[in-house]
Amino acid sequence: MKCIKAIRVNKNVELGEIKRVNDAEAELKVNGGFWTYTSKSEYKKTVKVEVPVVTETKVEKTISEKQRDSKKKNNKKVSK
Repeated sequence: MKCIKAIRVNKNVELGEIKRVNDAEAELKVNGGFWTYTSKSEYKKTVKVEVPVVTETKVEKTISEKQRDSKKKNNKKVSK
């Protein structure tokens, strides 16, 4: 597998577009003059998928959970 970068505009390709293709296809495209070899690290920069930020939502307690917690707090205060 090779990474290639477009150096000329074509109807199917934008200037600077980077693709990862097999060796035979890469050689044909580079010899055609529209593409040049590029580093894999440059390819990874363009393809890197951003991880969506997950925001935590606060789960509200039910009434029975609130009552249970308040009873536990009251019991601790009384026993001390």
